[in-house]
Amino acid sequence: EPWEVIDMLNQLYSVMDYLAMRFNLYKVETIGDAYMCCSGLPIPDDMHAENIANFALAVSECVRHVKSPADGKPIRLRIGIHTGHCMAGGA
Repeated sequence: EPWEVIDMLNQLYSVMDYLAMRFNLYKVETIGDAYMCCSGLPIPDDMHAENIANFALAVSECVRHVKSPADGKPIRLRIGIHTGHCMAGGA
């Protein structure tokens, strides 16, 4: 059912929002099934790399409790981390 998928994503993103706040990350946006956040922005943070790595580890642990509505098994995530310069703009 579509609503079961929406509920599952809401549960997942709620956990990720909490962890982002806990690790002092800035949530950029969610796009479909992608969750984008950054560390060290908009306020510089010397611990930015450690914070984002700890966020990724915490998410990978917490996601075990989020079950797929299709088969009731824990969902699997792909987590990527990019480091380097950042540029942003607005229109």
